[in-house]
Amino acid sequence: LVVGITIGHCRSSGNTSFRWAAIRGFFALAGRARLWRYALVWIRKHPLVGVGLGAWDVIVGRTFEPENHERWENAHNELLQVAVEAGLPAALCFVAWFVLAMAGAASVETATGLVIAGLISLVQFPLRMPSVSPYVLYYVGRSLAGA
Repeated sequence: LVVGITIGHCRSSGNTSFRWAAIRGFFALAGRARLWRYALVWIRKHPLVGVGLGAWDVIVGRTFEPENHERWENAHNELLQVAVEAGLPAALCFVAWFVLAMAGAASVETATGLVIAGLISLVQFPLRMPSVSPYVLYYVGRSLAGA
């Protein structure tokens, strides 16, 4: 969906620099897919306790495709980030926390906010972004409070 919207916008936009940015964005998605496969390697290596909270950048980000001299400071997927850093039990708790929040959503607004946050979490890291995390936590709090 994101790729389709981006490519469609490229065709309608006369801005060449935007077209190149969209093409780079498409390949960034391919880079994320490679990064996610690499994250699964680390989950297999440390399934119970992970590599340590906050250790993604030090352990995983710097060892992923070092020949490209590009550091990935985050997994660009909240669930994988939690699983790599804290282990599979913590990842299951993370999923349970989100499912409980979804189940408690009493309004369409709250459910919509949580769905959007969940979708963004698959390709970004909204709980680690100061500009976005308050909104995510707001909707989770509303849901858990039954609003």
